[in-house]
Amino acid sequence: MKPVKIYLISPREPSGATWLINCFLELGIKTYRETLGEMWMPAAGGGHVLNPVENHLRKWLPMLSRQKVFHFRPDIEVEWAHHWPQRQHAGHRIVYFVRDPRDALFSRYRRESPDLSFQEFLDFPDPRTLLDKATNWCLFNEAWLSQPDIRAFRFEDYKQDARRTLEDVLGYLGLRVDEPALLGALEASTFEKAAEAEKRYRAENPEDVQLINRASQVGNWRASDDAASIAGIADKAAALLARFGYEAQPGEAGYGGLPQAEVLGFFRRLTVDDAFWRRLREAPRAQAMAEGQVQRLHDFMRSLDDTLLRRSGLSHHEIHTLLCSLDEFAAACPGARLAHLDWPRQHRLARLWWRWADFSRARGFRLPAWARRGFWRLRGQFRNRMLKT
Repeated sequence: MKPVKIYLISPREPSGATWLINCFLELGIKTYRETLGEMWMPAAGGGHVLNPVENHLRKWLPMLSRQKVFHFRPDIEVEWAHHWPQRQHAGHRIVYFVRDPRDALFSRYRRESPDLSFQEFLDFPDPRTLLDKATNWCLFNEAWLSQPDIRAFRFEDYKQDARRTLEDVLGYLGLRVDEPALLGALEASTFEKAAEAEKRYRAENPEDVQLINRASQVGNWRASDDAASIAGIADKAAALLARFGYEAQPGEAGYGGLPQAEVLGFFRRLTVDDAFWRRLREAPRAQAMAEGQVQRLHDFMRSLDDTLLRRSGLSHHEIHTLLCSLDEFAAACPGARLAHLDWPRQHRLARLWWRWADFSRARGFRLPAWARRGFWRLRGQFRNRMLKT
């Protein structure tokens, strides 16, 4: 019997989804993410073991440090992702995990630690959409909430009552588990257990200095000393804050227009209907906001240099994606010109690899498992050789 496939979706910003992923693994539910290789490999004596290339996930998921061989239930599997809605998600039930954007964006800023102020971080365009961080968060949520077969669960509810949140998720999926299994999954997925697992991982891998498991609490955004930036997030996300039941004042700015959606091919691959885009085009002050977006991108392209790329904290692949998106935007907008950069020349061979990967992913091309494993090993060797700076 083929297992029913469920998607666990959350924004890229830290939203607590790893807690639910660890609970699923504790309950024997095969949970994985999309990679060029396979996250789970068949074990010699039966069951599955973690692909060594995904070993770094142990700092997020304590279950991966506690157990080596996994025997999953055959009726269900969960793929987790930060993807935007596309055709592969159609027909599948969606578990959507969300967090107050003021907390989520502030947490992401502290985790990634770019050499930017919080406002500069918020203004820096998303590599794929060229939207500022708050608008990108809003559009991601709106796009997903427009999909059928989706139910949202909040980080704040998990923090207040983890058992009830897990029971609600399992109820939505039609899964029944016995009391000892439920309690065991909850006990093994606490923040303390995750912090212990990360501490062990970092002791074994001292080169990994990024802190993942912070003692995240509800309302951490109040600790920010940049009240104007926090207020800007709340203003743009006012409608979604109200929809999710978060504390907020009525906002006036909102978002709309979004000329990026008119010219970037990424947006054409999203499974949202014409009415979705029409609402954005017809939003109050949409024309003025669209003109403002264009001007900000023009200014950004003129100011972008190799120093700013380094300060941004983006990965090499994210920089590649950003430059591709800016090139696409400039081709459609007269007067837009990208400043001269050394980075593309220094990484030209790596960019050939990424262009092939992006082309394959956009067209749904997928190699057999044995070929993906081979390409994954080749990718690691290629990356180590080509990305030395």
